[in-house]
Amino acid sequence: NDYFWGVYFCGKRGQVVDGRHFEPSFDWYASCLLSNWQANKNSVQQWYTHEIETKDCENQPDLARGMYYQVLQKWTRSWQRNQIFVMAFHDLVSKSSQYMSLLSSFTSLKLPLEFPHNNGHESTWKVEKMCCSTRHKLLEFHQGENGRLYNALDIDFKHGYKPQAEPQFTPFPQPSCTAC
Repeated sequence: NDYFWGVYFCGKRGQVVDGRHFEPSFDWYASCLLSNWQANKNSVQQWYTHEIETKDCENQPDLARGMYYQVLQKWTRSWQRNQIFVMAFHDLVSKSSQYMSLLSSFTSLKLPLEFPHNNGHESTWKVEKMCCSTRHKLLEFHQGENGRLYNALDIDFKHGYKPQAEPQFTPFPQPSCTAC
Protein backbone atom coordinates (compact mmCIF):
# COMPACT_ATOMS: atom_id res chain seq x y z
CA ASN A 1 0.00 0.00 0.00
CA ASP A 2 1.51 3.34 -1.10
CA TYR A 3 0.29 5.07 2.04
CA PHE A 4 2.46 2.98 4.37
CA TRP A 5 5.81 3.71 2.75
CA GLY A 6 5.08 7.45 3.01
CA VAL A 7 4.19 7.16 6.68
CA TYR A 8 7.26 5.06 7.35
CA PHE A 9 9.78 7.45 5.81
CA CYS A 10 8.23 10.90 6.22
CA GLY A 11 5.72 10.53 9.01
CA LYS A 12 2.02 10.91 8.62
CA ARG A 13 2.37 14.26 6.84
CA GLY A 14 3.30 12.82 3.42
CA GLN A 15 0.51 10.69 2.07
CA VAL A 16 -1.81 9.98 -0.80
CA VAL A 17 -5.36 11.10 -0.10
CA ASP A 18 -8.36 9.83 -2.08
CA GLY A 19 -6.03 7.59 -4.10
CA ARG A 20 -4.47 10.48 -6.04
CA HIS A 21 -4.09 13.73 -4.07
CA PHE A 22 -0.64 14.30 -2.61
CA GLU A 23 -0.32 16.20 0.65
CA PRO A 24 1.21 18.34 2.00
CA SER A 25 3.14 19.22 -1.21
CA PHE A 26 5.50 17.72 -3.75
CA ASP A 27 8.28 20.07 -2.64
CA TRP A 28 7.88 19.23 1.04
CA TYR A 29 7.75 15.51 0.38
CA ALA A 30 10.72 15.49 -2.02
CA SER A 31 12.76 17.42 0.55
CA CYS A 32 11.69 14.99 3.27
CA LEU A 33 12.66 11.93 1.20
CA LEU A 34 16.00 13.45 0.20
CA SER A 35 16.79 14.35 3.80
CA ASN A 36 15.92 10.85 4.96
CA TRP A 37 17.96 9.35 2.12
CA GLN A 38 21.04 11.32 3.13
CA ALA A 39 20.65 10.23 6.76
CA ASN A 40 19.59 6.70 5.68
CA LYS A 41 16.70 7.02 8.15
CA ASN A 42 14.93 3.70 8.72
CA SER A 43 17.35 2.13 6.19
CA VAL A 44 15.59 3.99 3.37
CA GLN A 45 18.46 3.40 0.90
CA GLN A 46 18.18 -0.36 1.31
CA TRP A 47 14.38 -0.14 1.04
CA TYR A 48 14.61 1.70 -2.28
CA THR A 49 17.09 -0.80 -3.66
CA HIS A 50 14.73 -3.61 -2.61
CA GLU A 51 11.76 -1.81 -4.23
CA ILE A 52 13.65 -1.49 -7.53
CA GLU A 53 14.67 -5.14 -7.39
CA THR A 54 11.24 -6.53 -6.55
CA LYS A 55 8.60 -4.11 -7.87
CA ASP A 56 7.94 -1.94 -10.88
CA CYS A 57 7.95 1.34 -8.89
CA GLU A 58 5.54 2.71 -11.50
CA ASN A 59 2.91 4.13 -9.20
CA GLN A 60 5.11 5.40 -6.41
CA PRO A 61 5.89 9.11 -6.10
CA ASP A 62 9.36 8.43 -4.82
CA LEU A 63 13.03 8.73 -5.59
CA ALA A 64 13.25 5.21 -7.00
CA ARG A 65 11.27 6.19 -10.10
CA GLY A 66 14.28 8.11 -11.40
CA MET A 67 16.91 5.45 -10.72
CA TYR A 68 16.98 4.21 -14.30
CA TYR A 69 20.49 2.78 -14.18
CA GLN A 70 19.48 0.38 -11.39
CA VAL A 71 16.32 -0.53 -13.29
CA LEU A 72 18.34 -1.24 -16.44
CA GLN A 73 20.70 -3.42 -14.41
CA LYS A 74 17.69 -5.31 -13.05
CA TRP A 75 16.32 -6.02 -16.53
CA THR A 76 19.68 -7.01 -18.04
CA ARG A 77 19.88 -9.83 -15.50
CA SER A 78 16.85 -11.36 -17.23
CA TRP A 79 17.34 -10.33 -20.87
CA GLN A 80 20.27 -9.60 -23.10
CA ARG A 81 20.83 -5.89 -23.59
CA ASN A 82 20.03 -6.15 -27.31
CA GLN A 83 16.51 -7.23 -26.30
CA ILE A 84 15.84 -4.04 -24.30
CA PHE A 85 15.03 -0.84 -26.21
CA VAL A 86 16.00 2.27 -24.24
CA MET A 87 15.08 5.77 -25.30
CA ALA A 88 14.66 9.11 -23.63
CA PHE A 89 11.04 10.17 -23.25
CA HIS A 90 11.86 13.76 -24.20
CA ASP A 91 13.19 12.47 -27.54
CA LEU A 92 10.10 10.34 -28.08
CA VAL A 93 7.91 13.42 -27.61
CA SER A 94 10.05 15.86 -29.61
CA LYS A 95 10.93 13.45 -32.46
CA SER A 96 7.91 11.18 -32.31
CA SER A 97 7.77 9.95 -35.92
CA GLN A 98 11.50 9.10 -35.94
CA TYR A 99 11.40 7.36 -32.56
CA MET A 100 8.11 5.55 -33.16
CA SER A 101 9.56 4.26 -36.44
CA LEU A 102 12.64 2.97 -34.59
CA LEU A 103 10.48 1.36 -31.93
CA SER A 104 8.29 -0.18 -34.63
CA SER A 105 11.40 -1.65 -36.26
CA PHE A 106 12.58 -3.06 -32.92
CA THR A 107 9.22 -4.67 -32.05
CA SER A 108 8.29 -5.70 -35.60
CA LEU A 109 4.90 -4.12 -34.94
CA LYS A 110 3.12 -1.50 -36.99
CA LEU A 111 2.93 1.41 -34.57
CA PRO A 112 1.44 4.87 -35.10
CA LEU A 113 4.12 7.36 -36.04
CA GLU A 114 2.80 10.18 -33.90
CA PHE A 115 2.99 10.38 -30.15
CA PRO A 116 0.80 12.82 -28.18
CA HIS A 117 2.72 16.01 -27.41
CA ASN A 118 0.85 17.14 -24.34
CA ASN A 119 0.19 15.64 -20.98
CA GLY A 120 -3.60 15.82 -20.87
CA HIS A 121 -3.72 13.61 -17.80
CA GLU A 122 -5.39 15.54 -15.01
CA SER A 123 -4.25 14.73 -11.52
CA THR A 124 -3.41 16.54 -8.33
CA TRP A 125 -0.05 14.71 -8.54
CA LYS A 126 0.83 16.60 -11.71
CA VAL A 127 3.48 19.24 -11.07
CA GLU A 128 3.65 21.86 -13.83
CA LYS A 129 6.76 23.53 -12.39
CA MET A 130 8.53 22.48 -9.25
CA CYS A 131 10.27 24.85 -6.89
CA CYS A 132 13.77 25.68 -8.16
CA SER A 133 15.25 24.68 -4.81
CA THR A 134 13.59 21.25 -5.09
CA ARG A 135 14.74 20.86 -8.69
CA HIS A 136 18.31 21.64 -7.61
CA LYS A 137 18.15 19.03 -4.82
CA LEU A 138 16.68 16.36 -7.12
CA LEU A 139 19.20 17.04 -9.92
CA GLU A 140 22.03 16.79 -7.41
CA PHE A 141 20.57 13.58 -5.97
CA HIS A 142 20.22 11.90 -9.39
CA GLN A 143 23.50 13.20 -10.82
CA GLY A 144 25.55 10.08 -10.01
CA GLU A 145 22.78 7.68 -11.02
CA ASN A 146 22.22 9.51 -14.31
CA GLY A 147 25.98 9.56 -14.96
CA ARG A 148 26.12 5.78 -14.54
CA LEU A 149 23.14 5.40 -16.90
CA TYR A 150 24.68 7.67 -19.56
CA ASN A 151 28.03 5.83 -19.33
CA ALA A 152 26.44 2.38 -19.55
CA LEU A 153 24.26 3.36 -22.52
CA ASP A 154 27.24 5.01 -24.23
CA ILE A 155 29.28 1.80 -23.86
CA ASP A 156 26.35 -0.25 -25.18
CA PHE A 157 26.06 2.13 -28.15
CA LYS A 158 29.79 2.12 -28.97
CA HIS A 159 30.17 -1.66 -28.67
CA GLY A 160 26.90 -2.63 -30.35
CA TYR A 161 25.34 -4.26 -27.28
CA LYS A 162 22.09 -2.35 -27.75
CA PRO A 163 19.34 -3.23 -30.23
CA GLN A 164 20.22 -2.21 -33.77
CA ALA A 165 17.25 0.18 -33.98
CA GLU A 166 18.01 1.93 -30.67
CA PRO A 167 19.24 5.52 -31.09
CA GLN A 168 21.97 7.04 -28.97
CA PHE A 169 20.54 8.14 -25.63
CA THR A 170 20.48 11.87 -24.98
CA PRO A 171 20.83 13.29 -21.45
CA PHE A 172 17.74 14.42 -19.60
CA PRO A 173 16.92 18.10 -19.97
CA GLN A 174 16.57 20.12 -16.79
CA PRO A 175 12.90 20.58 -15.92
CA SER A 176 11.52 24.08 -15.67
CA CYS A 177 11.01 25.49 -12.21
CA THR A 178 9.60 28.43 -10.34
CA ALA A 179 10.73 30.37 -7.30
CA CYS A 180 8.91 29.28 -4.16
